[in-house]
Amino acid sequence: MRFLQNHIITKKSLLTLFAVYFISALTLVATFLIIIGIPGPHLFTFISYLLPEAIFLTLPAILFWPKGKYLTPAILTFAAIFFFVNILYFRNFHDLITFSTLRLCTTVDSIILRSALSSIKWYDFILFIPPAITAVTGFTAFDKVASIRISGKAKITVLLISAIILSLSQYKHFRDFTIYSISRGHFPKDATLSEKIGFMLQNSVFFYSDITRYGISGAYLIDAWHVYDIIADADAMSAEEINVIKNWHDSGHRTSESGTLRQKNLIMIIVESLNTTACEWSSDNRKAMPSLNRLISDSTSISFTSVCPQVGNGRSSDGQLMYNTGLYPSPSDPMCAISPEGPYPSLPRMLRDSYRSIEIIPENPRLWNHVFTSKAYGFREMRHTLTDDAPVIEADSILLSKAYNIISGMQEPFIAVITTLSMHDPYIQTSPAKTWISQVPDIVDTDKNYLEACAAFDKALGTFVARMRQTQKWENTIVVIVSDHEARRMCLSPSMSDDRLLFTIVNSGLPGFTNDETVGQIDVFPTIVDAMGLWDSVTWHGFGKSLLREIPGFALRHDGSIAGNAMSDTAGIARQQRAAELSYRWIVADNKRYILDSLGIDSTILPPSATD
Repeated sequence: MRFLQNHIITKKSLLTLFAVYFISALTLVATFLIIIGIPGPHLFTFISYLLPEAIFLTLPAILFWPKGKYLTPAILTFAAIFFFVNILYFRNFHDLITFSTLRLCTTVDSIILRSALSSIKWYDFILFIPPAITAVTGFTAFDKVASIRISGKAKITVLLISAIILSLSQYKHFRDFTIYSISRGHFPKDATLSEKIGFMLQNSVFFYSDITRYGISGAYLIDAWHVYDIIADADAMSAEEINVIKNWHDSGHRTSESGTLRQKNLIMIIVESLNTTACEWSSDNRKAMPSLNRLISDSTSISFTSVCPQVGNGRSSDGQLMYNTGLYPSPSDPMCAISPEGPYPSLPRMLRDSYRSIEIIPENPRLWNHVFTSKAYGFREMRHTLTDDAPVIEADSILLSKAYNIISGMQEPFIAVITTLSMHDPYIQTSPAKTWISQVPDIVDTDKNYLEACAAFDKALGTFVARMRQTQKWENTIVVIVSDHEARRMCLSPSMSDDRLLFTIVNSGLPGFTNDETVGQIDVFPTIVDAMGLWDSVTWHGFGKSLLREIPGFALRHDGSIAGNAMSDTAGIARQQRAAELSYRWIVADNKRYILDSLGIDSTILPPSATD
């Protein structure tokens, strides 16, 4: 250390110190990009990602010298922490943190933190080596170097050179800014439908993709504009767009005969991370989920085993949006972050004069802004099953037991939506109640733990349905069981990480069947409307198809690609792309009440209850 102090005395030594800062910044950014898998095929491209970020991180040291001596280690430390959190977020959500998701920080609960912390790798801590190097090097030599002054002319020269490098590195970003902003959902008013479709299909909507194209700084410039456009420049949905929605059912939802069922009660159980593979899995002719399989095979059960996930970054909240409203979620922003208060179309809202409605959750209502989204969907009441001294979440067995107690005492007709949580990843801890599944050989531990969680839910489901069958309400009640989204691939083995979701209607009152053709989550809402016999009674059927009338055979993924038979229905695909566009415009519009009123849907809101 004394040698270092004696050596760093001259301006050359100061330049050496700046070089250490710059190389440390390069190393930090390179480590982050490598961990998330962005080096790319070309070294030059990778270097072009690094230079702007290293300049941004080290420039303050020169411009604010000698105070900059403290800034660089602090900035690099903050960047390392931000990159570290981004990596954990990426492993859980397959994308990176945006300004929109930052607004959800106050809604995060311990289950999310537990899932994130479980994904930490030892090499993630390499991120903190560059800040440590800058701190040790800089602070050790501080007393000798601090006396050296940097002229204003030198600072201006450095600033100009940096600006030139940044401009050249971001040329492609500025050149494609308009087109790429269109791909994030902001279509120009004069663009034709075919142009809009082309933009959607040719450009990925992931924030991760922004970074692969434009680097970290360029991506966040795009995202900053994107968020500003949502918050500051959100405009009303045009009369023309509203008329398109009003006429949607005239052309796409032609009424045939009236629904078979009338005034049916609805119990919808939205199951956390349920893959169809888990439902189908067996060993020695024993099913992991025997109760659910028995329900599916019932003579009046209608089941779809290849539901394509269409959620975006909002994951569970996006699934709840589709099931409650029939709207597509935003491809790039969680609805519960950008517009949690709605209001939105839903069965509880359209049927509020005749139906009781309740939402039952097992977690704190502030998680993912649930207390606001419940109100946005028009539920008369929202209950959580927690007591004051309970943990953050409760097991599905407790949830469904308390849900039975609530529902059995409800006045008919009613709508009850239950969201589960026990099957949430990570699956690194053994289930509290082990079954025969844990003894099956040649299965990785995470798969075993996931299947154990599925088995625990299945047992609770079987008990819940059996108790409901004993009530007088059962004869007039349909039970919908549907996955909120797929279990994440990173948490399971390839054989278990299937993207197929399950959707089944139990006690439908109709001839049962099971279908394995590709459908979308967006099709669940209109199918429920149809199954309840309400097709002709409500003014909104959603943007999907009733699977009791038509099986599309395809689904529009949230990134714009097509699942299933992409050539089965070209006009239908174009129609769904248009629906995704209109849904996004609806979510960010500042005249949602007017839209609902135009559709003949009550736009008023009743505050939900959050009591036990």
